[in-house]
Amino acid sequence: MFKVVGYSMWPTLRPRDRLLCYKSDRIVLGGLIIFEASGLGLVVKRVSEIQADYFRVTGDNSEAHSPLYGQKIERSEKCWLVLVGFSMSRRGFFIPKVDMHRKVSKT
Repeated sequence: MFKVVGYSMWPTLRPRDRLLCYKSDRIVLGGLIIFEASGLGLVVKRVSEIQADYFRVTGDNSEAHSPLYGQKIERSEKCWLVLVGFSMSRRGFFIPKVDMHRKVSKT
C-alpha cells in the first residue's frame, strides 16, 4: 500500500490517495507504475514507452514537470503496478484506468 504525495498525477490521483499495488517485472503501456527513482525515492507515474531494458514515464498533470520525463529508466526489481486506489475525497475505491489515448511508443 502506497500513499500519494503531490500533484503530478492529478486528476487521476490526488494527494493522500492510497494505492494497492503488486510487485511485477511486467509493466503495461499507459498503466500506472510505482518505482524507485534515484534521488527522488518512490514515485508513481504513467508508462509512456516500453523497451527491452528500459521504460519512460509521464505524469497526468500537464502543468507539473519532473526530471523523470523523457529519461530512460532502467527496469529493476523494485517496481509495482497500481491495481486499485482508495480516496477519502472520492469516498471510496477506484480503479485507475490505463490511458492508451496518450501519445505513447509501442513495445
